[in-house]
Amino acid sequence: MAVHEAESVVASYLYGIRESTHKATFDVPGVDGAGPVHTVAFNGLECVVSHYRGEDFRTMGREKLVRSLLAHQKVVECAMGERDVLPVKFGTVLNDPEEVLELLSQNHRALTDAMNGIRDKVEIEVAATWDIRRVLTEVGQQEEVARARQALLHLGQATTEQRVQLGQMVKAGMDRKRDSYRDRMAGLLSPLAMDMARNALLSDEMVMNVAFLVERGRVGQLCAGVERLDQLFQNEVSFRIIGPLPPYSFSTVGVTRLTTEQVEDACQALRLSRETCEAEVKNVYRRLSAGMHRQLLSGDRLATEQFTRLRQAAQVLLGCCRARGGEGATASLGRSIESLFLIAIGGLGGEDIEPSRFGVLDEAQAV
Repeated sequence: MAVHEAESVVASYLYGIRESTHKATFDVPGVDGAGPVHTVAFNGLECVVSHYRGEDFRTMGREKLVRSLLAHQKVVECAMGERDVLPVKFGTVLNDPEEVLELLSQNHRALTDAMNGIRDKVEIEVAATWDIRRVLTEVGQQEEVARARQALLHLGQATTEQRVQLGQMVKAGMDRKRDSYRDRMAGLLSPLAMDMARNALLSDEMVMNVAFLVERGRVGQLCAGVERLDQLFQNEVSFRIIGPLPPYSFSTVGVTRLTTEQVEDACQALRLSRETCEAEVKNVYRRLSAGMHRQLLSGDRLATEQFTRLRQAAQVLLGCCRARGGEGATASLGRSIESLFLIAIGGLGGEDIEPSRFGVLDEAQAV
């Protein structure tokens, strides 16, 4: 989601964050086809940005959205060609370079920690597909399914409900087979990686779609593991590897502009005054959440909702305090918070639109 909403104004579009050495430009077009793509640096970190005059991504047509997303990924991967990069979530726009500096300044500690976490690591995506016709034939020959099909043939005229039940039985058999295959594949590859993230299966032909966070020096071992899988499954499954890539599935930076209303709601949720500090927020959050422990264990839905609100409130106020300067700084509603930014670093968690890299990104480098 774009942080900046205005159209026609020259804004700053964000691609990724990395450690800075010197000001850089990139010979690649930005998301709206314009350039230059360059860096804005602060205290050892830099954000890869470009000017943006385009429309709001939330109202953009699907075809244009896909083109913009592919351009975004191409820039991030170009930036990774020189050094490690934290991808910024697609569609993140700030008002101007000064706000980019504010983002880096306010969240410097968290961004530095995240950079240390991905140092010398890359993402490798592995997809596996099978021949769906062959699999359906095999499932259809299973005793339970074959017996059910034969029973329908004897009936002569099966009802819609009976045909649906048979279809569900076939699908369940195919899902069990897919799960068994995927568990064997992930079991062999996961010891070679630091982390893994299961992505959505985009079609019935897809057996596995997994992203692995891998140390650069072990990329060859992971690829060799995929070759062993290819031999193990004896051409029943086709494998494809994409990478090395930035750690999209593990360390994508999401940016949220804090509002007065958010901070007020957070203070009410944690029963704090308009003047607080990081240590106080942590102490109050721990005390209130501990008091809900028994209800949470019992599965109380209301308690779960209240706990979620507490956690979100703590995240808002901690972000506000850290943006003000650290442990002893206050999050005061008496001061302007128009340019305070809360970041979240983690996996994509499902974009509204995320084209498969397998067959869509011609620019991606296949290992």
